[in-house]
Amino acid sequence: MALLPLAASCSVSLIAPYDSRSEEMVTQIQSELSAFHQELIYDNKAPDCVYSKHVGFYRTIHADIANLRVRVSAIAKNAQTGDQVEALEAGVDDLEQIHRNRERQPPGDTQCMGIKAMENSFGGLEGIIRAILQLEMVKQRTL
Repeated sequence: MALLPLAASCSVSLIAPYDSRSEEMVTQIQSELSAFHQELIYDNKAPDCVYSKHVGFYRTIHADIANLRVRVSAIAKNAQTGDQVEALEAGVDDLEQIHRNRERQPPGDTQCMGIKAMENSFGGLEGIIRAILQLEMVKQRTL
């Protein structure tokens, strides 16, 4: 009978606890992506739009995502968030490949990513980031 009160006070968590630093890092990545998206829209003329002019952005965003990946992987029971960060990384890789491929087009504005391609790429990235943030909010409320 003495074990009953002890068992009632224990709970099992199947997911990592809320991590405010991870949420801040994801929000910072979203801010960087949004600013880059706007830059590409407003500078959508060659040569400003070409990949080689934006390598620094890709270098920075990849480093920021790598830092986030390390952080979320260091937290126990955080595989779901880790999977989402991997999806984010793959999405940025895809965006970079599209951008790089456009630069190989004949000189001129055809080297720029089209608005529709940008909307699809950035929309997908925003969806992944939204999912990561929603998961962190659920963790904050329930744990």
